Amino acid sequence: MKTLNIIKISFLLLVTSLFSIQANSQSLSAGDIAFIAYNADGGDDAAFVALADIPNGTSIYFTDNEWTGSAFNNTGEGTITWTATSTVVSGDIVVMTDLSAGISVNIGNISRSGSFNLGAKNECLWALSAPPAISYSETPIFYGLICNDIVNGDTTSGTGITLGVNGINFDNDWDGFLYTGSRSGEVLFSAYLPEIYDSSNWQQESSNGENILPVPTTAFTIGGASAGITLGAVSGNTSEDGTTATFTAVLDTAPTSNVVLDVSSDYPGEVSFDLSQLTFTDQNWDTPQTITITGLDDSDQDGDIDVTITVAVDAALSDDTYDGLSETITVTNEDNELPPLIINEFLAKPDVDVNGDGFYDFYDDEFVEVYNNTSNDLDISGYKLNDSGSTRHVFPSGSEIPAGEVIVVFGGGTPTNLPCITQIASNGGLYLNNSGDTISILDTSSVVVTSYSYGSEANSDQSLGRDLDITGDFKKHSEITGNPVDFSPGRYNETNIPFSAVTWSGTTNSDWATATNWSTGAVPTSSDIVAIDGTFTNEPSISGTDAVAKTVIVTSGNTLTIDESSSLTVSGDFTNTGTVTLNSTEDDFSSLIVTGTATGDITYNRYVNAYDTNPDGGGWDFVCSPVTMSIADFITANGTAGANVIEILGDDYAFASYDNAAGQWNLYATDTSTGSFTTGQGYAMATNAGDGATVAFTGAMQTTSQSIDIINNNGLNNVGRRWNLVSNPFPSYINGNTAAGATNFMDANAAVIDDTFLYVYGWNGSSYTIYNQTTDAFSMAPGQAFWVAAENTTATALNFTAAMRTTTGTGDFVAGPQPLTYNVELILKDESQTATTNFYFKDGLSLDLDPGYDAG
Repeated sequence: MKTLNIIKISFLLLVTSLFSIQANSQSLSAGDIAFIAYNADGGDDAAFVALADIPNGTSIYFTDNEWTGSAFNNTGEGTITWTATSTVVSGDIVVMTDLSAGISVNIGNISRSGSFNLGAKNECLWALSAPPAISYSETPIFYGLICNDIVNGDTTSGTGITLGVNGINFDNDWDGFLYTGSRSGEVLFSAYLPEIYDSSNWQQESSNGENILPVPTTAFTIGGASAGITLGAVSGNTSEDGTTATFTAVLDTAPTSNVVLDVSSDYPGEVSFDLSQLTFTDQNWDTPQTITITGLDDSDQDGDIDVTITVAVDAALSDDTYDGLSETITVTNEDNELPPLIINEFLAKPDVDVNGDGFYDFYDDEFVEVYNNTSNDLDISGYKLNDSGSTRHVFPSGSEIPAGEVIVVFGGGTPTNLPCITQIASNGGLYLNNSGDTISILDTSSVVVTSYSYGSEANSDQSLGRDLDITGDFKKHSEITGNPVDFSPGRYNETNIPFSAVTWSGTTNSDWATATNWSTGAVPTSSDIVAIDGTFTNEPSISGTDAVAKTVIVTSGNTLTIDESSSLTVSGDFTNTGTVTLNSTEDDFSSLIVTGTATGDITYNRYVNAYDTNPDGGGWDFVCSPVTMSIADFITANGTAGANVIEILGDDYAFASYDNAAGQWNLYATDTSTGSFTTGQGYAMATNAGDGATVAFTGAMQTTSQSIDIINNNGLNNVGRRWNLVSNPFPSYINGNTAAGATNFMDANAAVIDDTFLYVYGWNGSSYTIYNQTTDAFSMAPGQAFWVAAENTTATALNFTAAMRTTTGTGDFVAGPQPLTYNVELILKDESQTATTNFYFKDGLSLDLDPGYDAG
């Protein structure tokens, strides 16, 4: 019995010991240990740190079998069992060496069962409270996990492991991993978990895991934090446009009484705060408070400002242990006033002649366009244009950019016909790199005024330009919707309008002649480029004045109206994508003269007399289109639309051309309208309005000399007529007999008009009036038709030269100029007709035919 009692006692002691070990192992939980090393090369190694005390006798099992969510899929990959032989205190490092070979450990005991081998890919190492099994009645406790790639059926489901919290997956199939982060400074050991399981704190070896060895055994430590303030990072920059940013403030330790923090900056005019004072208590000391910073605007071009923000303890209101503490951070407040000079466009890879000198050269045709963003002319003498390599151009003495305009620097050549100031690089070229470079403008003190860095997008045979101009981002010029060209030096990228243009603002009214309606505060002159581009309450109108300009540009959506008795003379080019309208009345007409090229349609509202059924009343007018226009478009606009202003005579319009070969009129039928107005040819026309009306002619205007063939068909076969109905083809008056030489119609065409009938025969409403040298100075109105008698029986050109154009004139041949004073008027009449002949007396004339003075 005594022996049996001893055995019973021994058995009880053994059971007690086993229960004690089980109880100790169960006292750990997930995250109480953390892996800090993994090596799949050599003999395989692993290490972990105790983040809680591990009691003596506690066993931890390590396996690389695959967890399915409720058990391991098999147990064939071996097991490592580690047992504490004494209490392992928090912070200690356990290094397990050569797990697949001569296994050893620096603390406790270690053993291996089965074949154990860590893989260099698709592998996970688990730490848990029980050996791996293919089924469990009670799920073991999982303490930690480390994986180089969690695949092949492994899952964290059912383990209590959360990656990044108490486990880590590097997801890269590499060989070795070693935690290299901090091992001191935390208040609690558990606070190290987020650092340990942050992959950025690890040394990672892609092919040789042995590089992590030896594993450092420096223990993790904790210590009580001293009083302090921690500021979070600023979320971004602020700006003078009101952009905001945030940061946080929190205390490091619990105070015994309130702590009040004051928030201030060294640039109070640059930023403001939603909270200028924070209060922390012993209850909320560890809860960060958020401060919002708002950028403040000013009118200075002061660049981006780095603002230092100070968060300081208010000693009078705070726990004494925090007295004197403060922290600072920096925020950048971005300036919204642009610099005085702005790079607006540049070309690094030209493929055609860009500088306009007629020659393509890769280096000569590179350019940089620099905009003056100030309200004053800017002297840039001595400034430098640099790329990332060196100074490429020094602006010479006298270099000045007018306010709101640009200077364009080309690599070389002879820049020609550009609407801006141009220079060529003083150091032999710009040499802009196609694949990327930095363009900078430096002042006379070598301080960078403005710069722009670009990349390979410049290697595209076109310029890069800002869209929007001045403030927008750079893009390939062909992708700028408003002006998809390859380059536009000296012109806005969006509209192609020159920077040097005088622009219409319409600030005061619609009057062209009002100075305050223009960007320069002055009415344009013949040397000005004029642009009507924008959205205006008052669109421009020329009324009662003779306006002039060098170039006129009217863009889409804008209008320009030239009223009767008014004119516009453009010495250069005229471009219209908007609406340009010229008006007239019975007695007064408007004029548009363009010396250069004209692009885009204009509309001329030309007065035409009313049809009168009374033969003595006349009613017909002789006119022509002062623009190029099809008959069908004219009929649509004036014969079938709106008020149907062209008179309808049965199946025809009161609209006819004259055939002098047959001596007859040909009316245009209401059901067929083909062909176009012939430039320089006259037509008979009448409207259905009681006092006459204007009809609209819309099309391209003539800017160069025009001609039309005339012929004497009466002299040819005695069947036709010598009379040809011709017309002024321009949207302006032309000189009849006032200008000297070929600049007036009479002198230019004397050789082709029959001497007996020299000169112009105009219809005055009831009869014809002769206009020749016996007549006071006269002009033919825009679109005015008249008769001339041809000299030759072969077709001969009658010329309307561009030099004949004038803005001077009054009325058409219905109420035109009258002959010189005469002495005798012979009148012959019967019951139905009256004919008159006027006799003039002028020194130097003969008793024979004097062409230009005597006329049939």
